[in-house]
Parts: sequence; structure tokens; C-alpha cells
Amino acid sequence: MKLSAEDYVNRGKAKYDLEDYQGAVEEFTKAIELNYKDDDGMLLFQRARANLVLKNFREVLEDLTKSIQLNPHDYCFYRMRGYCKNQLEEYTEAIEDYNNAIDLAPNDAVTYNVRGLAKKNINDFDGALADYTKAMELEPLNENYYFEIGKIKILLKNYQAAIDDVTKAIAINPKKAEFYQFRGLVKKEIEDMEGYKKDMLEYLKLGDMQK
Repeated sequence: MKLSAEDYVNRGKAKYDLEDYQGAVEEFTKAIELNYKDDDGMLLFQRARANLVLKNFREVLEDLTKSIQLNPHDYCFYRMRGYCKNQLEEYTEAIEDYNNAIDLAPNDAVTYNVRGLAKKNINDFDGALADYTKAMELEPLNENYYFEIGKIKILLKNYQAAIDDVTKAIAINPKKAEFYQFRGLVKKEIEDMEGYKKDMLEYLKLGDMQK
């Protein structure tokens, strides 16, 4: 029996879930070629997601731009396109997309986090710190936001504050080796050698457990 456009969409979703991303792109493309009704831009978004994993960034941008034209009210489209532009080192354009995403979904912590990364990449450290802090306020149990705040504070040469923030990250997730490595190196920077050695031992211990 001949497959319909909807069949190809469902096959694409299945292959995406099975991590066959190239296969997913091919199935979604067949659905598009059969003129699958994509009024809300979601089919193009799904193909873009698969292409993003494959690092086909230009194809991602093309599909997401079409998705936004079809449905300019979905913040996920802007956020993913911003992420893609960030990967292409188009940081200012990425920030513009993140701004649009935040206008549509002002309580989405992930968007503040990725906008913070883009701002960090253009050396807007104060702007990055503000975005990471907002992400942390929205999701106070996400250890990664405290870690990002700590990394920014190092760039601002606020060493003790950086240590305090990474300590908060460790309190939430004490099993992440890189947190101890980073905190230890900051302690070394301020000549706290005892604290440096203690953190390095914990970093090595956790690394050995992951072998």
C-alpha cells in the first residue's frame, strides 16, 4: 500500500525517537514533497530538530525561518533558530531571536540561559550574568545555571563569588566532577592551596568512578 504524507510524518517521528536522525530528515522531506498540510510550521520544525542534531545548521535556519513565517507565535521556533545562529557564531542575530522568544515566553529559563551564552560570546559579561541569574531565579534547582554564573564571575574577576556559586551547584548535584575541578582552580587562583587540593582530589575521585 502506498504511504501517505501522514505516514511519512509518523515514520519520521519514530526514527527521530530511535535516534536515526538522517532517516527522520528523509521521512519528513517525503511528507513535505507530498504537500503535507503544515499550517503551524511543526513539520518543518521537526525536520529542523533532526538536522540540528546532524549539525546541518543552514538547513535548520531555512526550515525555522519558514516555520516562523507560518506561525510567528511559537517561541520554540525563535529559540532554536537563535541556538543555531549561535552555533554559526552569528551572536547578535542569535540574541535577536532569543529576544523574540522571551517576548513570547518570558518565564522560559532555557531561553535566558542560551541568550546568556550568546552575550558571553560577544563579551557582554554583565548582560550574560543578568540572563544566567534570571534563569536561576526561574529554575532555582538547576545546578548548571549556578555554574554558568560562577564562570561569568571569574571573567569579572569576582573570585570568591564564583566559588560561592559553584558551591551552590555542588550542593544541588555533588556528583559532577567538573564542578570540583573548576572550584579548585579558582581556589588556586586566590592561593587557597588547601582548598585547591581537596577539590582536585574529589574531581579525580569522581572521574575514576566514571571510568
